[in-house]
Amino acid sequence: MDLRLLSRPWTLLCLSLLACLLVKPGAAYATEPLRANEVPAPLAPWLSWVLHGEVDPACPWLAASGLRQCAWPGQLQLAVGDDGARFEVTVEVWASSLVLLPGRDAQWPEAVTVDSKPAIVIAQEGVPAVRLEPGTHRISGEFSWTRQPETLQVPASVGLLALTLNGTAVPAPQRTPAGELWLQAPRAAAGDAESDALRLLVFRRVIDEQPLHVETVLDFEVAGTQREVVFEGAQMPDGIPMSIDSGLPARLDQNGRLRVQVRPGHWRVQLTTRHSGPVDALARPAGGPHWPAEELWVFEARPALRLVELSGGSPVDPRQTSLPAEWHAWPAFRLQAGEQLAFAQQRRGDPVPAPDQLNLQRQIWLDFDGDGYTVQDTISGLMTRGWRLDAAEVLAPGRVLLNGEPQFITELDGRRGVELRRGTVDLRADSRIESPAELNAVGWAQDFNSVQATLHL
Repeated sequence: MDLRLLSRPWTLLCLSLLACLLVKPGAAYATEPLRANEVPAPLAPWLSWVLHGEVDPACPWLAASGLRQCAWPGQLQLAVGDDGARFEVTVEVWASSLVLLPGRDAQWPEAVTVDSKPAIVIAQEGVPAVRLEPGTHRISGEFSWTRQPETLQVPASVGLLALTLNGTAVPAPQRTPAGELWLQAPRAAAGDAESDALRLLVFRRVIDEQPLHVETVLDFEVAGTQREVVFEGAQMPDGIPMSIDSGLPARLDQNGRLRVQVRPGHWRVQLTTRHSGPVDALARPAGGPHWPAEELWVFEARPALRLVELSGGSPVDPRQTSLPAEWHAWPAFRLQAGEQLAFAQQRRGDPVPAPDQLNLQRQIWLDFDGDGYTVQDTISGLMTRGWRLDAAEVLAPGRVLLNGEPQFITELDGRRGVELRRGTVDLRADSRIESPAELNAVGWAQDFNSVQATLHL
């Protein structure tokens, strides 16, 4: 997209300000997203454009997608017999959503009701689903078969499952990663089931970016029954959630507590938060039930942004700990309850950054009439000094992707280009050269370590 179409400075200012204030928290520096009724009148006409495709901010974060999830199912109660099955589940909904049901094309639920009223079941990529409006709803349904199947498909969003097989409770139902539930006889009597137990380790990686990021990893072993566990202390004080990565259904509630629907096995949940404004110290959260007596932290410096001296905690050798192997390259600390890691700033910025290290690969196609060229440039490497990549006068960029994401093409001092953050560059640009007197080997106002070009005639 060429932003010369939006030539009025006020229009550009409106778009930039509204995008910063309204998009999801991970993309903004504001502490909280701006509410729709708080949008200034000059920006109000752009509201629907900026929020197109965004999920309702009232919905909590869900680990499965790293985004907001507007429906949270409770425990699924499933009673299976020789001639059929019946299920019930309570779902909490924050915005109009499609809620997946047990079953699939070959096993379609019947007599489905929502709050005791008949419901319309639709196919969502071959999976049965019902649309629910905000509120708490009770869904029930049935299956009928002449022969009991070996498996039944259960939505991955369901973390808690109470299975009764031919009148006998199954204490630890077996599910495959694809979501198939094995319909099998109980392995042991209920009295022989493992007692509920949970062993937790907590690791944090502090990334000294702007803004500062903290990756919190909860590594835990679960034994016993399926249940929902609430972790207090996962979210850093004053931290703004950005994403959750988990193999179990997990979300942050309104009080900042991490709620995970656990089942027996070894699991890992990663929560990423950011901090607005300068950060001089990070205190270890108090934690709650299940929380370990100590946490292991690593600090990933960004010398190009600032140089800091660390204090607090007890330095440890990361190779002698249970920290993830990919974190062993950074200094590690052990923090007890009440301790903090402080950052004393020694220098801000890099006064003498290293030269840019960029490489260019070009694919050039000559027009059939010989009057111009179509060019596809792939630029990779490290950008340490510049903040823009401008095209030469003869090159007209039409589409630019940075790390796979489309970028705005802007004009500065008569040259068209894109803005870049310093760091690793993975850019692809499709451009045109019209009626050239000579073909420029590079086409960009930038020095490159290497250039390779292929001309297609």
